[in-house]
Amino acid sequence: MTTLSSLFSSHFFLVALLVGSLVGIICGLVGTVLVLRGELFTADALSHVAFTGALAAFLVGLSTGVGLVLSCVACAIGLQLLGRRNASADSVIGTTFAWILGLGTLLLSLSAVSGNGASGATSTAILFGSLFTISTASVTFTSLCSLVVVVAMMLLGRPLIFSTLDRPVAIAKGVHVEALATMFSGLVGLTAALAVQSVGALLLVGLLAAPAGAALKLTRSPFTAMGLSVAIAVCCVFGGTVLAGLSTFVPPSAAITLLAASTYGIVAVFTSVKGRHHGH
Repeated sequence: MTTLSSLFSSHFFLVALLVGSLVGIICGLVGTVLVLRGELFTADALSHVAFTGALAAFLVGLSTGVGLVLSCVACAIGLQLLGRRNASADSVIGTTFAWILGLGTLLLSLSAVSGNGASGATSTAILFGSLFTISTASVTFTSLCSLVVVVAMMLLGRPLIFSTLDRPVAIAKGVHVEALATMFSGLVGLTAALAVQSVGALLLVGLLAAPAGAALKLTRSPFTAMGLSVAIAVCCVFGGTVLAGLSTFVPPSAAITLLAASTYGIVAVFTSVKGRHHGH
């Protein structure tokens, strides 16, 4: 039977905690702004982009991590630019969503026809995460990319939130709103690519949305919400990783997103009851 002491003395578990915590931090930061901007549908589209991009990279002999980052960042920026020229951004995202998913299905079929058995394991890791099997190279790559996201959010956070909450005034004040939106889209894509290895493409939106949604229900301050969102996301990653490590059948991705969703549910009920109490 696995114990806590044996878990915390295991290299793979400590690596999983490190990578998961880094992903939790950037998901908490980026997810808060995504929720404020009402752009979570973009993250949902990126979950399918991640699957297709990583699988395409694998089939041509490239690193799946490189495929994830290139496809997610390019698509996130592309969606933002297309949405800017289209009155209905949702239609652009929805169309891209369907096209990318179809392409991913085609690539999976082609890999099966070619007899590439390893593509099945790769597809499973992309869809459901592979937190306990992350390589040393991936740890370094994730650490560097996470640092880029954190620094960028520290520099762009204030004008980005300003333009999100009051776009006309931000434009009048000389804030480069469109440039900020494009840079933020790139950060969303990078965050999505890194999060896939922890929770998988299918559960990506949960880690971006649930901690941020819970935080925004607890405070009206966007900056306080970002801090709370990071704390909630990291706690969910930590708790989910420990739960998965102690269990023989619970994958870390499922445990992490279950804790995140449960946290949001508890906070939603708490704030609703509190609101009714104050209303009376």
